[in-house]
Amino acid sequence: MVKHTNFRRSRRGGAEVEFSSYAQSPVDALASLCLSELGYGGQVTLLTPTKIEVQTQITSYIDRTVFEGSVEDMQMLVQAATAAAFMLAKHRDKLVEGAAQALEQMPETCRGVALVVTNVAPLFLGFVPALSGLLSAAAVTAVEDLDYVREKRLNLSEVMAAVRLKLEGLSFSDALVQIQSAGGQGLSNEQLGVCSRLATQHGKPYAELLEAALAAVTNKLALEEVPELLAMAAAEKKTVSEIAQLLGAA
Repeated sequence: MVKHTNFRRSRRGGAEVEFSSYAQSPVDALASLCLSELGYGGQVTLLTPTKIEVQTQITSYIDRTVFEGSVEDMQMLVQAATAAAFMLAKHRDKLVEGAAQALEQMPETCRGVALVVTNVAPLFLGFVPALSGLLSAAAVTAVEDLDYVREKRLNLSEVMAAVRLKLEGLSFSDALVQIQSAGGQGLSNEQLGVCSRLATQHGKPYAELLEAALAAVTNKLALEEVPELLAMAAAEKKTVSEIAQLLGAA
């Protein structure tokens, strides 16, 4: 397991305060690192085989997030942080230029609005380093996979979902197609995250939760009913889709 601790202080000064600390599986910690920290423009300030610290500016606050664990549990996070830090250091000027161009393409009513720029600019700046980190952690090197991610303009949540499937044994190319298909069938990025949470809570493979979530959405059921779907399917020796259809029609 990986210990995930968050500290926060005001940009105007004041003491740093710890506001959360909990344990995560390595894959959940990888998601936290790449989606919530690096993906929001966070910068790696400490990197060792067993500890990573990232500093991220959130509006008027500065967050310091610490990930700690064994060498084995931290391996993917270290790979991700290393790749992201390298990308940011080597291509900072291009990344800043790209973020500026993205801000210029925003609706006219948003351009120049301090609150909007403060909240959105880090997302534009952090996307490429975070994406590089995710792909590195998952050992994704095939040119066709990288081209697919770029051409389909996949976001970090979609790539993270594909990484989860790859870590469970699916090829990354097949995982990407499956996640794209899930989106086409109505599963949102937020719901992909719910699948991750449910998989962790109930100790189920992500692929199994994803299949059940699609069955739930198709039959207009809430994702909170997915654990019940799985339990009923196992008890009655039916497929999750069959159970979802029965509940949806009830």
